[in-house]
Amino acid sequence: MSISGMELQLLGLTLDFLGALILTVSEIKKRSEIEKEASTYVGSNPHLKKALKQKSLFSIIAAGLLVLGFVLQMIGIMVSSGWIHVDSLLY
Repeated sequence: MSISGMELQLLGLTLDFLGALILTVSEIKKRSEIEKEASTYVGSNPHLKKALKQKSLFSIIAAGLLVLGFVLQMIGIMVSSGWIHVDSLLY
C-alpha cells in the first residue's frame, strides 16, 4: 500500500484542525466555572488548580497534534514534488 503526497497533506491538515479545535474548545467555559475559578479562597483555589491542570493537558495534546500535522504536510509536499519517495519512508 502506498500513500500519496496529497493524502499526507490532507492527514496533516486534519490533525492541525483537531489540534486547533482542542485549543479552542478547552478555552470555552460556563459562567459557573468562571465564577469558581475567579473566586477567592483561603489558602488556594481548588477549582483554579484543577482548571490549570486540565488546560495544560489539553495544550500538550493540541501542540502534539499541530506539530505532527505540520510535519505530515511538509512530508506530503516533499513527496508531491518528488524530493522524497514514500517507499523510502515506510521501509
